[in-house]
Amino acid sequence: MRLIERLRACGLIACLSLLPSVAAIAAEPGKVAWGVNGHPLVSYPGVPLQNQIDLIVDAGLKSYRVNIEALSSADTLGQLIALGKAQGVTILPVLTPKVDMDLMTEQELRKASYDLAKGLVSRFKEDIPVWELGNEMENYAILKPCEFRDNGVRYGCQFGAPGGTEALDYYGPRWAKVVAVLKGLSEGAREADPKARRAMGTAGWGHIAPFERMKNDGVEWDISVWHMYGQDPEWAFKILATYGRPIWVTEINHPNGSMKSEAEQADGLRRWMHRIDELAPAYRVEAAHLYELLDEPYWAPSYEAYMGLVTLRPSGDGKWRTGKAKLAYLAVREILTGRPPHLPAPTAATADIQLPRRACELERMRSGPIQTVRQRVTYVYCLALGRLPDGAGLEGWTVKLRAEPTALRPMLMDMLRSEEFQTRYQEASASEETYVGMMYRLLLDRDADAGATTYIRALESGDLSRTAFIRGLLLSEEFKTRHAGLTEGASWGPALDNDVAAQLSRWRDCDLAEIGRRPKQPQTQVEYAYCLVLGRRPDDFGLKGYSEKVAAGMKPMEIVKSLTESDEFKNKVDALDLDPPGLVRFLGFLVYGAEPDQTTARALTDKLTNDKATRLEVAQTLMAAPDFQKGNVALFAK
Repeated sequence: MRLIERLRACGLIACLSLLPSVAAIAAEPGKVAWGVNGHPLVSYPGVPLQNQIDLIVDAGLKSYRVNIEALSSADTLGQLIALGKAQGVTILPVLTPKVDMDLMTEQELRKASYDLAKGLVSRFKEDIPVWELGNEMENYAILKPCEFRDNGVRYGCQFGAPGGTEALDYYGPRWAKVVAVLKGLSEGAREADPKARRAMGTAGWGHIAPFERMKNDGVEWDISVWHMYGQDPEWAFKILATYGRPIWVTEINHPNGSMKSEAEQADGLRRWMHRIDELAPAYRVEAAHLYELLDEPYWAPSYEAYMGLVTLRPSGDGKWRTGKAKLAYLAVREILTGRPPHLPAPTAATADIQLPRRACELERMRSGPIQTVRQRVTYVYCLALGRLPDGAGLEGWTVKLRAEPTALRPMLMDMLRSEEFQTRYQEASASEETYVGMMYRLLLDRDADAGATTYIRALESGDLSRTAFIRGLLLSEEFKTRHAGLTEGASWGPALDNDVAAQLSRWRDCDLAEIGRRPKQPQTQVEYAYCLVLGRRPDDFGLKGYSEKVAAGMKPMEIVKSLTESDEFKNKVDALDLDPPGLVRFLGFLVYGAEPDQTTARALTDKLTNDKATRLEVAQTLMAAPDFQKGNVALFAK
């Protein structure tokens, strides 16, 4: 029963049997053990480990390949191993030591790698049969233009990177450092567990020559690793087979994932999974791992953002939650389990959701009169967080509500999006289906009806944010009737905050005017676009990526368009607690520093009021207007 509850928490309801480990499957000649990649130890905080394991089990996958770079992550790895073992999923750790390849000596690299491998393998040798050592490390040593090959011949200065098919395609001094890391990992693993199987290899493409160099340099490994992104691997398998070791394809996906379309990714995976199964008997291909379980939208606009089988969505405060299963996930599940390529229809009944008991008496509060600000604050704490307010919370919110009576509903909104709330209701928040069911139970004191399916599908598709969904429930007549003591006599409707400057100061954590006064160069334009649209400075990845694109000819408006299409912008707009006229006015000041003309304002307000346009569409409409460029000269200056 517990497993089904967990699968339902993923929104994927199915009765599944426990599955054998990768080690067991690999022992069956010609049968490929299919797994998937993920980054639970270093990425997407907020996504429960159990949520990830449940998705893997539901898809019929049997292994989870995860990268680990430091002993400090060992406890989390241990939790993941235990969760996987309980449901028949074997963990394949990839040891990627956190070292500085440029600054550290070969001796330092070898020792650091040895220590990492020995420490982790010693701790988990009873649970992990196979360890992958390093990841695409040969890329560090590939020749650069004008460098000398080992035979003394200079590589052409006009060339790009060589194909990696010949031993001389790698630069000797850097290759020596790669060998130091690989030997350290291999020796540390063998010292800790002589029975452990050590997997080692390359990034695929043409990079077959490193295996020859590894052999000649005395690097020991037990499984040859290959990666596949759209190239038929048989030519490489033929060569790898000559080394007398089984082959594992530890990364495989359609090139660029779903960047062009979900259907293209799904079709590509079907084709390549079939090809691997076809080649497995002849070349001893034991296992293959899809890349990867979850999208990584923080890498957008790079293809790295679209490689997952399941979408990933921001949940606030720098954390994430899983979104909808993509077509590729459904295709994989059909291949491995025989289940048809569609999700079960959301029921929204969620009768099995067990919410934590409140440590306060909400029914007693509801039945009695609520006459003071302190009573309202206490009611909101009990309703949202299931507890009475602490002294500081009670005093702080009481003072704020006395000064700003309109802040009562925003106070409740803040609590429903707080870290404390997310921690308290983490399991019920794992999928959109269970989240909707939880909020109905929590706020309306009843199970969600069939009509809630519309909300679930809109949340899964990204057409509706959780913030907008909560706002709708709080403004409903049902909520106001159910909690009449709280809402009667209070300013419960949308606040029309005419202090646009105050709104903008809350939106932006950067100085747009100061950035606009800087010398005009690509980096300045990128910083201006981030501050204008997202209200913050760009992270290093965004700054570097967009600056290079601007220098290569990307137009500023393309940056703006990309940022407005991000989940971050959409969620910020959805979170604005303004009625339609106030929202249009605010967005006008946000995007071009002035109130829209009356004709535009009336037209956009009417569309919002009558659900003919979303908040995001209104913002994009204003950015497409001529006044946008006039109000942001610094962005478009030549």
